[in-house]
Amino acid sequence: MRIPMDCRREHSPIVIEIDLDDQPLFRHIAPPSGLSKDGASTVYQRFNIPARTHQLAVRFGDDVNKKDSAISAPRR
Repeated sequence: MRIPMDCRREHSPIVIEIDLDDQPLFRHIAPPSGLSKDGASTVYQRFNIPARTHQLAVRFGDDVNKKDSAISAPRR
């Protein structure tokens, strides 16, 4: 008889960070939907940004083993 395995179906929370012109603009942790935490993570956010040239940096991170997934990409 096989040993029972614990196969978790849950998805990791998604961490979203957005920087505009080297300044933090938005940071959000989007938990998975569904009773078993196996659904999609969704985010909708609007920003009013003046018309001109900008530098935009967007980072995503996920790790089910961390409560607050740190994004490993270095900031510039």
